[in-house]
Amino acid sequence: MTERIDDPMFKAQIERGVKRFDQKSLRGILPVDWRAKIEKDALDMSDPCDCMVGQLFDVPEGPEFSATLPEEYTEAIARLGINEDDLEDFGLDLSEDQIMEAARSDGVADMYGQLTQEWLSGPLAEDQEAAG
Repeated sequence: MTERIDDPMFKAQIERGVKRFDQKSLRGILPVDWRAKIEKDALDMSDPCDCMVGQLFDVPEGPEFSATLPEEYTEAIARLGINEDDLEDFGLDLSEDQIMEAARSDGVADMYGQLTQEWLSGPLAEDQEAAG
């Protein structure tokens, strides 16, 4: 079981992301049991193929170290009604300010790790699935 995070940094954003996923599941864009589709051991919010969107929409692996997002990813966020610039508002990416701040201390991977852990310990935790 994933450990709970005592002081979540991304809680409000992730809650907005969950609400958006739930809304889109009611409209048939996502399966109603979208949480069950996430491969928790592979979840990596820094990777557009293994993040929440990537897994939910089966975004294929693209070229390594690409500066652009895969076309399938940008199509997926459009289907969710989310702008690329607004991903952090839904707990789906870090903001530019967060990336810049974390980069100063070589902590970008740690910050993405925190975001991933908050998805795992919050809406994707087994007790949340049972309650949902």
